[in-house]
Amino acid sequence: MDARGIIDSIGDIYDRFEIPPNLQMHMFRAAALVELVCDNWKGPRINKADIISVSLIHDLGNIVKFDLETSAALKLYYDQTEEAIGKLREVRGRTIAKYGTDDHAATQMMAKELGINKRLMYLLTYGGHAFTDTEIIVPDDWDVKIYAYADFRIGPFGIMPLKDRFEEFRRRQEIRIERGAKNWSYEHIDAIVAAGFALEKELQANVSLRLDQVTSSPN
Repeated sequence: MDARGIIDSIGDIYDRFEIPPNLQMHMFRAAALVELVCDNWKGPRINKADIISVSLIHDLGNIVKFDLETSAALKLYYDQTEEAIGKLREVRGRTIAKYGTDDHAATQMMAKELGINKRLMYLLTYGGHAFTDTEIIVPDDWDVKIYAYADFRIGPFGIMPLKDRFEEFRRRQEIRIERGAKNWSYEHIDAIVAAGFALEKELQANVSLRLDQVTSSPN
């Protein structure tokens, strides 16, 4: 499947993998930011369709890590009724049973089922793992850079300035460290933040709009 095939059939893809509305919206927002960046691009050659299509499927497997128990986490979901959350638990259970508990691995398995081409799988792999809990990998590839940057700008309720997004990110990871997560460190958090701002600066030099002023409402 190529980029146009993904874009034209994204609704069917979401139905096939039972993607919940809030996760769909996250990927739509990432794709919207990618499109805005591409439409204002003045730098080296990029492939707009490829980046948009990968943004639309980059978190297909994320439901396997959904927190459907704590009250704070449940605020992230559009429908918080007991019936709706119960259905989400069922979908999460079915997804874990088929694809496992690693969200990145689940997404890649789903992408392979779709038969996406090698270029899209490359973007999905390196863009989706650009900022991990163990390393920072941003290949010298403008398509990857745009995709990774757009994904990092998407907060729980919309497109956020990178500064605000990193504040939220830092709080979340510091809580994980305090709870004993061994795969995170304060130094690595600092490195991710620095790399993120460096990436924004690099992209800004090739875009004709102010990236730090691009935001969206929660609606």
